[in-house]
Amino acid sequence: MDHVDFDFWKFFAGIGIFLWGIFQLENAIKALGGNSFRQMLHRFTNAPWKGILIGTIVTALLQSSSLVTLMVLAFLGAGVLNLKNAIGVVLGANLGTTATAWIVATLGFKFSVESFSLPFLGIGSFLFLIFENRPNLKNIGAFSIGFGLMFLGLDFMKSSIEAIAQGVDLDIFKGYGAWIFLIVGLVLTAVIQSSSAAIVIVLSTMNAGMIGLTEGAAMVIGANIGTTITLGIGSFGGTADKKRLALSHFLFNLVTGTLVFIFLDWILLFTMKVFSIRDPLMELVLFNTFLNAGGIVLFYPFISHLERLLKKLFKKDEPLGLSKFIKNVSPKLPSVALEALEKEILLAYDSTVNFILNVLENGDLEENNNSIWRKILYQPLDLLEEYDRIKK
Repeated sequence: MDHVDFDFWKFFAGIGIFLWGIFQLENAIKALGGNSFRQMLHRFTNAPWKGILIGTIVTALLQSSSLVTLMVLAFLGAGVLNLKNAIGVVLGANLGTTATAWIVATLGFKFSVESFSLPFLGIGSFLFLIFENRPNLKNIGAFSIGFGLMFLGLDFMKSSIEAIAQGVDLDIFKGYGAWIFLIVGLVLTAVIQSSSAAIVIVLSTMNAGMIGLTEGAAMVIGANIGTTITLGIGSFGGTADKKRLALSHFLFNLVTGTLVFIFLDWILLFTMKVFSIRDPLMELVLFNTFLNAGGIVLFYPFISHLERLLKKLFKKDEPLGLSKFIKNVSPKLPSVALEALEKEILLAYDSTVNFILNVLENGDLEENNNSIWRKILYQPLDLLEEYDRIKK
């Protein structure tokens, strides 16, 4: 019993170390190239297909769909991205986040993960501590630490599950069908708030022989649905666009997951035959990629329709205030907030010019003795309301 308890805490520690490693990777990459990624998102997302492509690339590099989503929400609020293109980026982020599973399945189960992680931890710690005044070297050290921690956490999870697998029988769950594993994957991801970590747990469980490919695939579908809860929680009390984006993310993963689950056995057989894969771990990560790529193909033709539908929802959650852009932007991304302020100033300038032109066109230009204030006061009601709005 004590041995099982020890394995459980080692497994639990493994999850924490893995998540901490991803967190360190995210912060290091953000520090090394955050502005570059932000500019990439800004410049190359003027169409939904470009948004999907850039969302995939940036998420694969940053190893964090949450960070990409935060950027997307900021650009959406600043008026830099419209809702349709923002949906494209989120769909791409879903696909990009599968890169972690490919790295783990390719490297993490082929040799001693602990010995692989130690050089990264040692060199990274040295760079991080010694080069305090050299930001680039320090961030490279943080990146190396994050990479090492990610694989050390994986080793903890893998070894503890292999030990527990000797005395745990999951056949009782198999009697209920694959749907029970879908629910387990959903709940697990909702609790640890990371689909990448959840899928690594699934891979470790499969590697230990506790579950088969069908059960693992069902858990991956559950993890993909469960990851939408993170954005959903973040949207509570947020702006209308934030809630619309969260809902689109949920609908994408729910509809895609449901359709794939219905044809699960057929899809697994099809992918294994087409790609001639014999390793169940590689088949699982391929299935994960297929799940998200297939969903993009399914949803892409309907993005415009989805945007129109979402625009009709959550109107009462539009931020209060007369500004159009700056009221929607989070102060967590000041460079985007400044861009929103610039757009707001240009909008105010255009409104002022249009108002002056309307006053001059509607005023009695023959009466040169009348002051501009008299002309304004004798304008139609809509012009007076516009004047009051510009003042505010």
